Amino acid sequence: MTLTILLCCLAQVTILQAISFLCECVHIIHRESCENSTKCFWNQSEERCLQASDFLNQNLITSHCAQFAEDDCIQEKRCAFYLGKCIEFVRCENFMQERCDQASLQCISDGNKCMQKGLCSDYLTQIACQKLNSMEKYCKWVRRDGQYFCEDVQECNELPVHLKLDRDCRKQMEKCTISLNGGCEISKQLCNQYTNKEQCYFNLYQAECFWDGNLQKCLENICINRQSSNFEECQKIDPDCTTNGYRCIKKLECEQYDNSYSCVEDSKGKKCIFYKGQCLKKNCQSAPSFINTMIECSVFQNSDIVCVPKVRGGCQETPQQCDELETEDSCSSVKQLQGKYCFWQDKQNVCKIKQCSDAPLLYSHTDCIGWLDDYACIGGLGNGCIENVDDCSKILNLKSCVKDKLNRKCMIENGQCLEEICQNLQFPFYQSILDCENRLSICTFSVYNKTCINKECSHLEEIQCNFDYSFNKCIQLPGCIHKICESASVYFGTHEECENWNVRCTINAGKINGVPYRNGCITKDFDCTYFKYQIQCVNTIQGIPCFWNSQGNQCEFRNCNNAPSTFQTIAQCQQWVQYHDIKCIPKENGGCIQQHQNCQGLSDKVQCLIGSEQGLCYWDITTKQCQNRTCENASNATSNVFCKNWLHSCIFKPPNLCQSDNAASTLCRDAPRKIDFTSHEECQAWNPNCTLKLGQACFSEDNCSDYITLDECKHNQKIYVCQWDISTNPATCIKKPCTALNSQNSVCVAHSLICTSITTSDDLGNYYHTCDIKLRTCSLITDQAQCNQHSVTEKCQWATVGTVSSCSAVPCNHFEANLTETICQNRQFNCFFNSITSSCETLESYCPLMTDISYSGCQSSQKQCILDEPSNKCVLIKHCSDTTTYQDQTCSDFYGYCQSKNFTSGCQFLAPNCSDYKIIENCKINFKKEQCYWSSSLGKCIDLSCSLIEETLTTHTECQQLSSDCTLNFHTTHSCMDLGRCDLYQKKEQCYLDSNKQKCSWIKNNCILDNCKAAPKGIYTLQQCQEQFGVVCTINEDRSGCINKLDNCSQYNKFQCLTPNQANNSEVACFWDQINLDCKEHLCHKANQLIKQLIECEQFNHNCQTKQCKISLCDDYKYDLDVPCSLALKNHKCTTDGFQCVERRLCSDANMAGCTFSINYQDCIWLDDENRCADKTCSVASRSLKTHQQCQDYLEQCTNKIGGGCVIITTCQSISSSEACIYDQNNELCVWDESNKKCIYLSCSSICGDGVVGNEEFCDDGNILPYDGCYKCRIQCQYGCNSCIKHNCLDCNQGFELSQNAQCLEICGDGLKVGQEECDDMNTIPNDGCYECRFQCHQDCLDCNFGVCNKCAFGWEEYNTQCRSVCGNGLLVESLEQCDDGNTDDGDGCNSVCQVEEDWECVQSQFTKISECKMISHPKIILQNLSQKRDSQQIIRLKFNQQVQLKQYLRFEDFIKVNVTKDVDFQLLIQPILEASLSLQFVEYNFQITILEKVEYPQVSIQFITSILVNSEKYELTKLMDTISLGTPLILSLEQYSRLNSTIAFNEIMIYIFIGSSSVSVLIGNLDLFFNMLTLLQQLSYVRYLSVPFPSHLDEYLKVFKVVSFQPLYDKLNIDSLFQKLNVGKAPFIKSKNVEKQHTELNNAFFLVNAKSFYLTMFLSIFCYLLANLFIRQTQSLCQKLLKIQKLNYLKFFNKIFNSIQQFALKSSNHFIYSGLIKVFISSQYQLMYSAYSQFPEYQFKFEVESLFETFNSFNALICMIIPHIFLFKSVVVLRKQYNSENVNQYSIFYENIKPDYWSRFFIPFSMIKVSIYMAIICFLFNSAVIQSISLIILCITFCSYVIVVKPVTQKIELRRLIIREITFLSIITSFFPYCLNLDDEIINILGWVHIGLFTIILGSNIIIDIVKYSIQLISSYKRRQIKVRQSEQRQYFINGLQQFINVDNTSQNICNGQLSIGFEAQSNYQSQILSLR
Repeated sequence: MTLTILLCCLAQVTILQAISFLCECVHIIHRESCENSTKCFWNQSEERCLQASDFLNQNLITSHCAQFAEDDCIQEKRCAFYLGKCIEFVRCENFMQERCDQASLQCISDGNKCMQKGLCSDYLTQIACQKLNSMEKYCKWVRRDGQYFCEDVQECNELPVHLKLDRDCRKQMEKCTISLNGGCEISKQLCNQYTNKEQCYFNLYQAECFWDGNLQKCLENICINRQSSNFEECQKIDPDCTTNGYRCIKKLECEQYDNSYSCVEDSKGKKCIFYKGQCLKKNCQSAPSFINTMIECSVFQNSDIVCVPKVRGGCQETPQQCDELETEDSCSSVKQLQGKYCFWQDKQNVCKIKQCSDAPLLYSHTDCIGWLDDYACIGGLGNGCIENVDDCSKILNLKSCVKDKLNRKCMIENGQCLEEICQNLQFPFYQSILDCENRLSICTFSVYNKTCINKECSHLEEIQCNFDYSFNKCIQLPGCIHKICESASVYFGTHEECENWNVRCTINAGKINGVPYRNGCITKDFDCTYFKYQIQCVNTIQGIPCFWNSQGNQCEFRNCNNAPSTFQTIAQCQQWVQYHDIKCIPKENGGCIQQHQNCQGLSDKVQCLIGSEQGLCYWDITTKQCQNRTCENASNATSNVFCKNWLHSCIFKPPNLCQSDNAASTLCRDAPRKIDFTSHEECQAWNPNCTLKLGQACFSEDNCSDYITLDECKHNQKIYVCQWDISTNPATCIKKPCTALNSQNSVCVAHSLICTSITTSDDLGNYYHTCDIKLRTCSLITDQAQCNQHSVTEKCQWATVGTVSSCSAVPCNHFEANLTETICQNRQFNCFFNSITSSCETLESYCPLMTDISYSGCQSSQKQCILDEPSNKCVLIKHCSDTTTYQDQTCSDFYGYCQSKNFTSGCQFLAPNCSDYKIIENCKINFKKEQCYWSSSLGKCIDLSCSLIEETLTTHTECQQLSSDCTLNFHTTHSCMDLGRCDLYQKKEQCYLDSNKQKCSWIKNNCILDNCKAAPKGIYTLQQCQEQFGVVCTINEDRSGCINKLDNCSQYNKFQCLTPNQANNSEVACFWDQINLDCKEHLCHKANQLIKQLIECEQFNHNCQTKQCKISLCDDYKYDLDVPCSLALKNHKCTTDGFQCVERRLCSDANMAGCTFSINYQDCIWLDDENRCADKTCSVASRSLKTHQQCQDYLEQCTNKIGGGCVIITTCQSISSSEACIYDQNNELCVWDESNKKCIYLSCSSICGDGVVGNEEFCDDGNILPYDGCYKCRIQCQYGCNSCIKHNCLDCNQGFELSQNAQCLEICGDGLKVGQEECDDMNTIPNDGCYECRFQCHQDCLDCNFGVCNKCAFGWEEYNTQCRSVCGNGLLVESLEQCDDGNTDDGDGCNSVCQVEEDWECVQSQFTKISECKMISHPKIILQNLSQKRDSQQIIRLKFNQQVQLKQYLRFEDFIKVNVTKDVDFQLLIQPILEASLSLQFVEYNFQITILEKVEYPQVSIQFITSILVNSEKYELTKLMDTISLGTPLILSLEQYSRLNSTIAFNEIMIYIFIGSSSVSVLIGNLDLFFNMLTLLQQLSYVRYLSVPFPSHLDEYLKVFKVVSFQPLYDKLNIDSLFQKLNVGKAPFIKSKNVEKQHTELNNAFFLVNAKSFYLTMFLSIFCYLLANLFIRQTQSLCQKLLKIQKLNYLKFFNKIFNSIQQFALKSSNHFIYSGLIKVFISSQYQLMYSAYSQFPEYQFKFEVESLFETFNSFNALICMIIPHIFLFKSVVVLRKQYNSENVNQYSIFYENIKPDYWSRFFIPFSMIKVSIYMAIICFLFNSAVIQSISLIILCITFCSYVIVVKPVTQKIELRRLIIREITFLSIITSFFPYCLNLDDEIINILGWVHIGLFTIILGSNIIIDIVKYSIQLISSYKRRQIKVRQSEQRQYFINGLQQFINVDNTSQNICNGQLSIGFEAQSNYQSQILSLR
């Protein structure tokens, strides 16, 4: 008890400690935290935090999702963030598609609508395919077979490039890792193939990798790759790792380790030990042989295994047996093995199990009991010790008679040792109670057993009835009880005397010490075998007779074998074993035997005739054996009924046998005619589906011989013709044979339908006709003539297919026009005309289709159809005998050979319904096996119903005989009624079965459902019945089943009454009155309770006796006070109920008298108000206790509570006064919260949302709602606010505006959909889809979805997402209709869609209220797209169909509104071609539209805000707006624009670097780089002039090559203005033939405008040439003057500069004509040829003043067309000659850096030819981008092949430059071809970026090559300079005065005034010096 209380207290303490209490304001000590707590305020005067009086908990969440902010909301599957708040997620389709992705992670947008995430294959658009699928996997958009699909990403490189981490890639596919170029790639096969730490996680095979920081390598995470000297660290890597002291290694065998670091575990995980310099396995077997002690072996112990030494050295595991211990050391150390002590025997020098016999011989009994375990050994009769025994009687040494091996006490009795129990104190040594008590105080004497027994209250006589052997108080109460067998007189000596005392008693008999005795009675047993003596072997306690087997000298139950031999009948045998589940049958010679399971086990005829358990048997008189009955061994059979009774599977076989029904036909009509079927039972025996056939029906026979009368024979058989043959006796019916006739066919057919005429001829040409039987089927006929006569069963037709002819059956369903019933019936024997389908069908297929399944229904449409009962459908009647007698029919309607007959015998199928039967003999059952009943009053057969039975019946059995569904009826005139519920039966005569055939019983004048009777047949006990079927059950009369307990015991028979615990249904126990021989209820307890004598009880009832001594119970004492009751029994277990003592229980069970303490010693208190006893606890204390001290006085653990009373101090919250608010029951500190007037814990925890700022909280507003200033106890601005201070917003997001109260509100009408705005169409028009930023459809819209009307009201139709009036109804809806003339005809001014037609004007009539129209001629807008479809910059030409003028002076552009569909962002530039004015003219404008957003199939609409133009007739524009497609522009994303701008900027930088490096090369005299630069940039710049529809980003990029332009110079010099002046004020312009290129710089073919850069270049070149000549002349005289200056060292630097410039000028002057000028021409050839080809052949040679400039331009164009081609021709001719020194100067340009071989010499001409063809392709093949691309590809391939094969350039670096440039350019040109195809924009986009990359490669490669070339030159220059320095140092050793007067130029070694060279050689400081002057 104490332990339980302690555990409960500990559990309570644990629970209280685990509870966290919320913080209150009183817990806050910092002012800032207090002010941030909504629940609190800071009391300045008290300097503490108090709770605000007006605080209300605001944590009112309308829904689960309302508590989440946007980021948290979309993570919740149940929620979605929509319109600025978190709502419950229903489905994705409820969200707008543009807000879909932000609403929920479960949703994505497919570009059209919001949809649920699914599989990639579910995504049907590219936009959706770019999103993650439902498994968070990426998808890819692919094209296959011309269609696009969304598929799962299968390869790593298909994953997005924005994945930056290895785990992101592996999350998609395990085989992927991060790519260093962005995105993912497949993992390396080996870890060491990774070069970056970011990839070093797993290899391709998912082996773990790690990054070694020391080696900066990625290694596989295996032992050998890890460095560690710690075993545990290596184990973390791999359990198979250990360390060698430096790094981790793979585990080896222990013997392979050579250091203590490794020697921990071997490769199998077994322990190792480092012992004396070597590593050994840590097990006993590994110990070295020099170890021989337990201490040494203990070193090798592993886990729980103890090692012991071996005698020859080494160790072994502790063995299982002591004798396996080899040393004395181990034997003495290991004390026990398997519970056995070990003992070292010195004599034999072995260890053995310690036994009692090993004890010294001098040991006494006292010594022996301590030798092993207590009393395991005892002293023997001789010397020493012996093993103790398990029975005291086996102890022979009486000195050792103390305890046995099982620790049971022993005693010496009569010279032998016995167990100390009462039963061993026996007669005659103990003959009285005193004798037993003196020997053992717990014993008393039993006169029944003649022995001492335990002193139990029930065994004690009246004089002893005080205490039992356990000191429980005993008592004998007055009154009577039913007689008990053991209370009978000890002088009773017979079985009869005991039964007279109590029928359940028998004599107590036995033997003691060989002396028999009979005294008193004992209770009978349930089992006869329990009785040991014949005098007892009479019956069991239930009265079941027993049988004494004298041979076996034992009592047993009656069985078949011990039945008397006089029994001759089955009744006698069954009566013998009536209470047993045995079937006994008599034997032939008397007696009984058990019925065998099968017939073969029965040995005599009597048994065989009775039968076996499996069924009836047959006695074979021949073999004298019993056999199973078969159909074959039945004899003397007379009918089917007899055969069915013989064996159910048999039917009758005439004349007197039976046969198996499997061997005979089971059709009713096949019943044998030779048997008279005269009853329903006979037909049922033939077939259960048959009944008697009596009455009129149809029949026919298969053979003529089956007809037995002349009348029957008159009817033909089915096929044959029959005739009555009187020549026989008796006369018979026979078949007419066909062969009896020799006649024509008509005679044969008339003779019989199956006869046909066969015609044959002889050699003389004579024809013979014979009559023979037809063949059975058409397919057997081979002759056409016979085929035309048909077969026996089919009508035939002769058909020829090809060369093969054959006879076949005519089909019914052959197609034929004008088909009639006659035609159909004549087609084939079984054809039927179906009038419903007007088709010819077979009857076999038509009959089953009938829906009226009845006899009349089947024949209603076709008389040859009949009801088939087994299949319950209509079938074609195939046999006349299938007709029945209970249907009227005309037999000839079936077949012509069917005849009517009055049947007096035979069988037919059961009728579908009882009402079909016409005679009482048939009225038995219908085909459904439902019973039928012949109503005498109605005179017909009806369905059997219990309420319709007309007979007078008086018992339930009689009703059951008519129908198993009936019982007796007492309510109406009818005798029977339907079975119902048991409780509805009001009479006992009805109470047998309910409607479910469950048994009912009549109990207490009510009929109840008796579940007990549901027990299957068997042998039951009372306990089994109650356990299996309920406590209301008992056994039936012979215990073969169960029944409901009966009302009175008298209703039980003796067997039931004697069953122990038997009772009636009122649970009153029953007993058998032996005198009156009936069963009665117990009644002895009703006797006077003061009776104390047996005679008085017997006088009350002879079955009663006085009460016995028993254990005293509380209710045996009659005290009205608690004190005497508590003392009545030990442990105060009794209390009082005010009248007598009762068992003490809980306080709540006591009344006022016993309300003292409970059985658990809990104090109790009586509550007067509640009139009950309760535990004395704080909660039940009186309300008069007001203070803490008063409650403490009441109970120490209590404190006062508000309003009076006490409460237990558990937690601080349980304390209600400040005086007690110190600590709780666990001594946890408390604090008084003055604000809430409650005691709380000093320690607390805060929950976000409780209004109190706790730990790690910055604010708490008392709720968990977002966007109210505090969210998750962190400062959070309201939705739409950028920055705020508490609830006040300082700055709002875009789309919001700051209100006066510092809140952010959505700006409706700004076009931005933010916050709770559903839409924003930037207008305030209602019913246009969006109004006041809420979806609002047209007022007549019935189904509005996201502002789009899906269904309009009647009279309206959907139009532009809203409703508009139905055109043609005469009602003009001005907002939607321009007119409505009451019809939908075109051509009357108002067309079919109620729009004013072109050239018409409509006005609304005031009279008719409809539109009236008249034809006019209005000006019309004409739009023309001048751009290519993929250009992001589209040029739209606006013009009109006639001349127009402004209505008044105004600016045309101000009244134009341009809009691109889908609200696409764009830029607009309007360029006038012919401006609108006040005069009539053909006005034209160009609209340059640059689209800035990606959009599919955009359109632009150009609209006049108002009509400002009129035509000559002053008619205005009627259509103020027109729309035109903008093609399919390729629009780049912002990221791509940024990338493009970066790329362009980068390329511009490269170009400037390129220009800069080339310019530097010019300054140092290398003009080749400069001209190469010009050539390359021009080549690239003219790519843009191709007609190829470049994507916008590539087109924009190509403009970068125009960065080198003289346009700023032209603008400075006003060249364009000058040209305009020369052209008489007109801008020089000739329209380009290439209409595809509409850019101003591309569509002007005026030669001088395009070639002005060429002329400027040539001009600058000539100017430089003249400047160089001037410089040479000036520097020559200047150099002469400088030589006269003394201090040359100061002018040395200037001298070098002048010298370099002079050399450059000289070189330029010398080579200008043959080299420089040609190079300038070649580098400018692109522009020259383009300009010349562009104007060709548009030449104008007019010599008027206004045309002089155009004529001059034409001459220039023509000359520049001719001269380059002449130059090319001349150069080719010249270069064909052999290279020699004479023409090297004249044609040096062609030989500079060119190989001297033949084909190399043509490099320059070929380059010029390439340029000419390049420009010709651009200028002349502009009409076809495809041909242009192919031509250019051929050109580039040809030139590139020439360069690669010939390698014309001498310098390798220049050759590489040339090859790289040409190959890259060829790659670019080759890949232009796809732009001409209709490919996907994504492909075009990617291809554009590829081309940008290739152009970048060309520029970059040239710059790199230039840098390399310059670097090489600088290195070479540096080396030369170093050589010169060394040479200068060597000159210092020369001693020659002449040297100081010689000014040596160290660079060129030239002297200003001459060519003086100084050579020298210094050999040593003192050698001779040689000076050579030349």
